[in-house]
Amino acid sequence: MKHIRSMVWVVGVAYVLGGCVRTKSQVVFPPMPVVIPTISDQEMFRGWYFGSIGQKKPGTPKDWQYEDRGKSSCWHQNDRQCQ
Repeated sequence: MKHIRSMVWVVGVAYVLGGCVRTKSQVVFPPMPVVIPTISDQEMFRGWYFGSIGQKKPGTPKDWQYEDRGKSSCWHQNDRQCQ
């Protein structure tokens, strides 16, 4: 691991893009990218889907609201309730 080209610092831990870096006595791998799927036709028809504030799906209408309900958090139309 002599040639480190670029690094990203995340919460005080050095991540090497495209590889790994040794920090103290542990090897840390770069975080896996999170892919959030586009809202489905079924979810659009139903008017809601489960998801946290950071899991808003691409294509979700701008007028949909987020409702924080712990593990049952969801995005929904104004006139719908998550079930």
